[in-house]
Amino acid sequence: MTENADRQGFESSERKEFLPICDDARIYLEVLRGTPQYQAVIDRRVSEAMAKYEEVKAVWPDLDPPTREEIRASFEELEEFKQLFWDFEQDVLHLAYNREKYSAQFNKAFRDYTIKAVDSLFESEVRANDADQMREKDLVRSRFHNAAADALVEGKVVPNQYVGRIIVRAFLVDEKKDHIPSARLSDRQRVARNLDRRTLMKYWSNSETVRRLGNTQFTPENIGAIQESFLDRYSGCFVGYAKRDTYLERPFIPNSRDTGLPSQGDQENQDFKRRPIR
Repeated sequence: MTENADRQGFESSERKEFLPICDDARIYLEVLRGTPQYQAVIDRRVSEAMAKYEEVKAVWPDLDPPTREEIRASFEELEEFKQLFWDFEQDVLHLAYNREKYSAQFNKAFRDYTIKAVDSLFESEVRANDADQMREKDLVRSRFHNAAADALVEGKVVPNQYVGRIIVRAFLVDEKKDHIPSARLSDRQRVARNLDRRTLMKYWSNSETVRRLGNTQFTPENIGAIQESFLDRYSGCFVGYAKRDTYLERPFIPNSRDTGLPSQGDQENQDFKRRPIR
C-alpha cells in the first residue's frame, strides 16, 4: 500500500494490520483528545469531581467548583491516560518521530536518551541478576528520559513532563528501539525489578491488573471513524501507513554500543523520509 493509494480499498481487515502514521505529536494528542473514549473519561471524572465538590461545599463554601479543563489537565498526569494513549497508539494511529518538527534541544536530548535506553535494554538482557547495576542504569536512563520530556514541555509540544515521557517513549518505539508491550508498563510495574524479594511479594499482591495485548478501549467502528477523520482534517501530518505488528514485537538489541543511530553530524543533516509503509 502506498501513500497515493491511501484512501482506496482500505477495508476493516486492513485497519487491523496497518495504521495511519502521524508525524506531529501536537496533532496526535489533539486527535486523541477528540476521541469519544477520551471525552467519556473526562465526562466521568467531571461527574465524580462534582459529586465530591458537593460533599465538601457545606464545610468549604468559598471553594470554587472544578473546571472541566482542570480535570482534563489532571487526567493527563495519571496512569489511566497513559493506558488510553497506548491503546490509541497500538490500534488507531501510529506516532512517528520527525526531527524537523522539534527543537534542536529536543533532538539532542532524544538522541542521548535513545543511547541510554538501548544500553539499559541490552544490560537487562546480559546482567539480569545484577540488581545494583540495573538500578543504576535505570536511574541514568530515567534522567535522560526526563530531560527529553522537559524539552518537549519547553517547546510547548506537551503540557507536562508526564505526557512528555509518554511521547518520548512513543518515539523510541517508532525508532524500533522499544516495543509497545514494554512501553505501556505502568511506573509501578517498571520498578518491580529493583525491589527485594519481600517487598516484591507485597507489590505483587497490590499491583494493578496489566492490560493484556488486544484488550483495547477502541472498537473497530471507533477506529475507522477516527482514522477517516484524521485523514480528512490533518492530511499534512499523514505520511503513510505502519504495519501494526512491527511495534508489538520486541526489537533486537545487538549490543550496548550499536544503537543503530547515525553520528550526531550525520543525524542532524539527514532529511526525514516520508514513508509510504513501515
